[in-house]
Amino acid sequence: MTTGEYFNKIAEQYNGTFDIYRNKEINGEKYLAYGYFYSHSEKYVLVKEVQLWEAKSYEHIIFMDISEMTINDFKKIDELIKEYMEPFLVRKGKKYPEKNHMYSFLTVVAFASKRIPDDIKTKIRKYRFEKNYLFSIRGYSSSRIVVIDIENMEIITNKAGKSLNKLYKSFLSKNNILN
Repeated sequence: MTTGEYFNKIAEQYNGTFDIYRNKEINGEKYLAYGYFYSHSEKYVLVKEVQLWEAKSYEHIIFMDISEMTINDFKKIDELIKEYMEPFLVRKGKKYPEKNHMYSFLTVVAFASKRIPDDIKTKIRKYRFEKNYLFSIRGYSSSRIVVIDIENMEIITNKAGKSLNKLYKSFLSKNNILN
């Protein structure tokens, strides 16, 4: 199977809960897709005007195709999270996210057609980017990285992305991609 076929199988699974925009161009770079999820929760007493609390939760996901994962590709993922996703997708260019922002997950999923070197696997596993806003009053952002090594049928994630490891394994095994 090709990277595009793997991506299509996974995108099908996301379509139910995410808005998926294929062939997305971000900062002059082409990506397979950008996905957006939003959840709004609130609690009120008798009428909506008497609101006890409100929480907004988001996930932004970018799918990318990498033929061979190099240190430059890893740096590109880091820059994408820190210089685009967090300031523009979470804070929308402002100092803090909107009122009642609870959390935003910033997820990058990379499909690598060739084997990933061990030193880069280690960097992926150790990667961490989290940011609290106004002492967590305006919530937080957490980054998650998932790299799918197509040649070896291996899924590598950072610590925050561990929960996605099981999810992606189930996506791929449902479609008989993983053994």
